[in-house]
Amino acid sequence: MVPGQERETLNLKTEYSPYDIINEANRLIDICINSSLTKEQELQIILLINKAQSYTNMSKYQLSTTRKRFAELYYSLGITGNALDQYKLAIELNSKLPIKRVLHSLEKIPQCDLVYSLDTNTYNEPDYSNIKRKASKIDADILKKQEQLREKQAAFLGIDTSEYKEFETNTRNKITMEVITQDNIYDPEFEEMLNRRIEKLDDISKMAFQQVRDNMKSDDVLSIKDRLLLTIEALERSQQYHEETSATEES
Repeated sequence: MVPGQERETLNLKTEYSPYDIINEANRLIDICINSSLTKEQELQIILLINKAQSYTNMSKYQLSTTRKRFAELYYSLGITGNALDQYKLAIELNSKLPIKRVLHSLEKIPQCDLVYSLDTNTYNEPDYSNIKRKASKIDADILKKQEQLREKQAAFLGIDTSEYKEFETNTRNKITMEVITQDNIYDPEFEEMLNRRIEKLDDISKMAFQQVRDNMKSDDVLSIKDRLLLTIEALERSQQYHEETSATEES
């Protein structure tokens, strides 16, 4: 708690993901970049970022870029001490951030000349009231189209809709059981192949892969092995694209 700052402690809002929280922090930073930074906004941003970082499954890369943006906001306002703190926290999360020059320039400022505002290490529950979660819902039109599709499929197979629904349920249950069986089998050859491909990724891609794997839960359509393969293929394509783009720009 910041000294002299009266603030009601809220209960933990477990319905919000760390990404909901960090997105709200970035939204507030955007507002302050285009206007001004009030103490209330500053405190809320600090609490949101620190809260997001308290989640073990939060992306370090996304945290680092948010802290970098917060540092840039501080720096633009001449609040050099807090800017230095945020830059340090950002580079601890991601050593490849392009901030070393500004970090070194701030570190050269004598401690007595650094300008500080609120304590960067403040921990409390942020205000969640402005966070808008992305709710996914199936509307009536989609449900109607799904039912029409079932009717067409049933007519094609020469059965009624109720029989088709039973067939659909049985098929899904069979696929689910196959997925569960695959997820319970340890495949050392697959792990070895996966590790070889992971080693070829850059540090950010490795971190992203590990983040996905750590938070991967059972699915009723694709096995964990299949989803890991899709993940690493996507990261490989992304890395190849960036390498080719960089080579083109250099030439």
